[in-house]
Amino acid sequence: MEIVELELDDLTATRMTSDELYLTRSQAERISKGALDGRIGLAVDGALADPHAKHALAVELDALLTGPRMGDKLQPQHSFKTIASCQRAKAGAGTGLSFDRHPPRLMYQAPRGTQDILPEDAPYWTYVEDETRRQARLANYGEIRTPTFEETAVFARGVGAATDIVEKEMYSFDDKGGDSMTLRPEGTAGIVRAYLQRSMSGRPQPVKLFTLLNAFRYDRPQKGRFRAFHQIDFEAIGETDPLVDAELVGLQLRLYEALGLRKLSLQLNSIGDARCRPAYVQRLGDYFRQHLDGLCEDCRRRLETNPLRLLDEKRPECQAVLDGAPHSADHLCDPCRGHFEGWLDHLETAGISYTINPRLVRGLDYYTRSVWEVWPPVQGAQSTVGGGGRYDGLAEQLGGKPTPGVGFASGIERIILELKDQGVAVTPQPAPCVYFVSMDERGKRQSFRLAEMLRAAGISADMAFGDRKIGKQLGAADKSGAQWALILGENELANDSITIKDLRGGSEQRTITQRDLLKVLEHGHGSTE
Repeated sequence: MEIVELELDDLTATRMTSDELYLTRSQAERISKGALDGRIGLAVDGALADPHAKHALAVELDALLTGPRMGDKLQPQHSFKTIASCQRAKAGAGTGLSFDRHPPRLMYQAPRGTQDILPEDAPYWTYVEDETRRQARLANYGEIRTPTFEETAVFARGVGAATDIVEKEMYSFDDKGGDSMTLRPEGTAGIVRAYLQRSMSGRPQPVKLFTLLNAFRYDRPQKGRFRAFHQIDFEAIGETDPLVDAELVGLQLRLYEALGLRKLSLQLNSIGDARCRPAYVQRLGDYFRQHLDGLCEDCRRRLETNPLRLLDEKRPECQAVLDGAPHSADHLCDPCRGHFEGWLDHLETAGISYTINPRLVRGLDYYTRSVWEVWPPVQGAQSTVGGGGRYDGLAEQLGGKPTPGVGFASGIERIILELKDQGVAVTPQPAPCVYFVSMDERGKRQSFRLAEMLRAAGISADMAFGDRKIGKQLGAADKSGAQWALILGENELANDSITIKDLRGGSEQRTITQRDLLKVLEHGHGSTE
């Protein structure tokens, strides 16, 4: 058995191949000390390596790399771990890994591209979600909740096999029955699947639905973009009337306005349908093939699968060619042109300003005719607050009869980021009205009884836990933001009384009977929540 020692201080994340585990040096280390070909490798006996052992080894090394490396005097701690390469472990023998000392306690971290929403951040989420539900009620959209994962084909067929989402970003897996499943990368395909499966075509059309969902894409994390993220999704299924498109645009803009967002711009376009779009796409492809020298490698690849997607390319070196591309709105058939003009007329009637953007195509293959995006006043890494479009062919792609549909989605993280960028303040979670402070176990029991009584009456209450001294408890009461500290000491317990201390300095401390507590809080001390 070969023993290999690795110095872990200057190493970054673990990378696994079929036969080896690698720890990569940081860029600074490569420049200053030489790269060893850019990596330090640990062979795990090649084909004989137990795959479970390889996984355990990766977890072990990653945990060491993410853990603290500084000593008590803020000096680097040089940590060596002796790691034994291993043959396939026998049944019951574990992973076959051996180490020269006990491993440190693991400090697990959230996966890259995910986030924890802490109590101080939650009010933004509640604010957005509550306003979303309010706007849905105003326009008569009913809430729907669909599974977090679907059959992979729902997204591969609906979203489009040639899209980046399907090619690179989906979290797919085979379940224990051998069926391919995928964590949803977006909401529309699952909602249309539910519309078809639950025979919602028998209801009055259009069926107007909304949902608040979580979704998953293996994308490069950046400001406002996560691998596990959340969306608002509104859909209207079963009607071709361009008035439905206009209603959804109005609903989306009204939602943003009600949340406090300002100076947003509506960008829109029409990309035609199955009758006129093929001829336009052919012309677009011919144009791009005549200008290959001005396109990046990714654009050349997309040219062979979906030339329309090139219009959404953001790389600067491609812009000159893309700006000269033919416009879809100039190549619409009569029905699509009539739909587009009707949509614009409804928007103008409602006083909604817009800009026709010939480069706007959206990122999913199921879109037809109407497409739109809402842009913030300052364009950054994330240039869109939300967007939508029509998908009249999606139901057919999912095995149903031809059924028109239109909708929009907006990332909640993206909305919250824009709210903060625009300085929109959100009311924090209210502090408790009262906070109980007690001297001993008897006082704690009485505090709990009284706190439950107040909560049942709709008065928010918190209390001290553990065996902290009275001063510490009063400090915790003050930090909680409570208006009143309710103190149960020896005298109060003996007399069935309670002392009320105003933590905000508005009145004198006083003692009342416990039976009068509810009446005093409801009528003599202002707000109870």
